[in-house]
Amino acid sequence: MVNFNFFLKNNKKFIYIYFVLAFLLCLYILPDFGVTVDDEIYYVNGLHTYNYVKLFLLNTFSNSNYDLIDSRSYMVEWPILFELILVFSSKLLNISDTRELYLLAHKLNIIFFFIALILFFKIINSRFNNTVLAIISTLFILLSPRIFAESFYNTRDIFFLSLFIYFIYFLYKFIDYKSYLNIILMSLFSSFLINAKILGLIPVIFFILFYFFAEQRKHNYIKQKINFIILYLIFIIFFSYILWPYLWNDPINNLYYAFTNMLRSHESLTVINYYFGEHISSKLVAWHYRPVWLLTTTPFFIIILFTVGTIIMLSRMWSYVSKVFEYQVFLTKEEFLDYFLFILFFLTFFITIKLNGSKFGGWRHLYFLYPIVVYFTIFTIHKIYLISSFKVIKILQFIILLNVVYLLIWNVKNHPNQYVFFNSLIKNYALEKFDLDMWGISHKQSLDKILEIDTSKNITVYAKGYTTIRDAYLFLNESEKKRIKITDFEDANYVIDIKMNRVRKNMVINSIDFDKFFDISVDEMPITTVYKRKNIIN
Repeated sequence: MVNFNFFLKNNKKFIYIYFVLAFLLCLYILPDFGVTVDDEIYYVNGLHTYNYVKLFLLNTFSNSNYDLIDSRSYMVEWPILFELILVFSSKLLNISDTRELYLLAHKLNIIFFFIALILFFKIINSRFNNTVLAIISTLFILLSPRIFAESFYNTRDIFFLSLFIYFIYFLYKFIDYKSYLNIILMSLFSSFLINAKILGLIPVIFFILFYFFAEQRKHNYIKQKINFIILYLIFIIFFSYILWPYLWNDPINNLYYAFTNMLRSHESLTVINYYFGEHISSKLVAWHYRPVWLLTTTPFFIIILFTVGTIIMLSRMWSYVSKVFEYQVFLTKEEFLDYFLFILFFLTFFITIKLNGSKFGGWRHLYFLYPIVVYFTIFTIHKIYLISSFKVIKILQFIILLNVVYLLIWNVKNHPNQYVFFNSLIKNYALEKFDLDMWGISHKQSLDKILEIDTSKNITVYAKGYTTIRDAYLFLNESEKKRIKITDFEDANYVIDIKMNRVRKNMVINSIDFDKFFDISVDEMPITTVYKRKNIIN
């Protein structure tokens, strides 16, 4: 297999050191990242759900008589898994300060993410029987700039990505050894997926179908598979009910309402995307919106290898499909995982293109598919090694090392704005023609720098464009909050422009009233500009 002749080959101590040092580094830089405009909304919903759970348990086990109807009226039907974990953790640690709450959320997210990286390492190591490939696979995920940055603050999509890796890990264990314990564990993590995002239904339902039709061996094996599927569904329903308090008082009707209302509310949400240099409604954007975002924001080297892996898999699909219809499929656990992930990747894109009319936020809603991209990138490297000469293998090793170093340098250079990464093929075009700071993450960085330079006690700030500055303000410490006042455009001493002019009324920042104070740039392209009103004395 691939051998870099490094001391890391089968060296467990190095692997432990690698994960520990990477995790500690992430904890160290964690406060540098901003927050999203959704953070407070989700936390408040988690808090209402926590209060409902507490009153429900008190009524059940202590003969109390709290008004559950009133408490339940504050709950929203969204899946609530991460937020409940956050609120329970904050209560346990006695944290109420908003800055500390945000930091706790980010710490939890990075913890879940690193556990997922470790499990992904184990999946790749087991599938390809190679420690080096497993390390490379985690580096490709960890150093992919957008995934890296959002692993700190994106508690929706990266948390879901982490849960998806957990799901795949236990799926692979179940395919390897079909025990009742493994089916229960897989059911548990399947319910985690569903309780984190409605998209979790896609891999869960597809697994049931694929598991039933993928292997045809003996007649009595069909009966065993049906038994496992029934047990799997029973435990999913049980765990999902326990983990989703919104369902507790009326499971069937509330489940139906939750799914239909979530779909309806998502489709009714209209955002103006900046896509190929045009401002386009999220309901009118072309079908290729998310595939293009994936292709442009994933490192180009990974895209090339993933494409090669896709071609190889497509060549294998024809013989596989023909055998399925002839009832002659005999899949190893490795082949099962290959085919399952390959079909799931394209099936998910097809379903979301056809059924999800309102597209926005880049491809962040499908970030959970990125481990599949990396999986088939590693698949390609493995295949190249098997058919190549020693010289070609050495060249490939050098190219991999070069790309890892490039991504590492890029992440360091553009910290903490890695979320505005575009690959080398399109970055000069995309930085001018695509959405950049969609969530207003740079607001925190802007406020930090204003507070650092301006020593006055009262600073008025206005955020121009699509996103609010409220969440970034809540992320400040108490002394900083006393100095900052969020105001309107006319009264602001400082105006933060994140280049996302999506509202109908856009304030004109002219050189008569304002001077450019500073820029926040990525690849030498300003993604945020802060203006200072003239005649303001610090």
